[in-house]
Amino acid sequence: MTASRPPKRATVVPFDNRQRDAMDVVRRLVKADSSKVKLSQHARDQMIDRNIVARDIYRALEFGDPVGPLELGKTRGEVKLIVTFKPRGMRELGIVTIVVTATEKVFVKTVMWKDER
Repeated sequence: MTASRPPKRATVVPFDNRQRDAMDVVRRLVKADSSKVKLSQHARDQMIDRNIVARDIYRALEFGDPVGPLELGKTRGEVKLIVTFKPRGMRELGIVTIVVTATEKVFVKTVMWKDER
């Protein structure tokens, strides 16, 4: 008779409610008042270089999914949130945002295609 091994346990990834809350703020602001979404000059430059239009960014912010861990920003009340979205027939778009909860603003730091060629 051989010694039995204990069953393998599934890896549990904790769900971060703060990530969901930050994404809820982003979606609400995009739907209600797109003037609360500001694009950095770097993001604008990347949009030109990568042929990404503003409409794609707003759609990604409204319908996309948060990925990776939520990071605290440089200032109190800021969080860094990465959002991805794959429109039908297009490549997957990635957007790095800073969500400022106190002023309810979204700052788009940069944009990229997730499958860089």
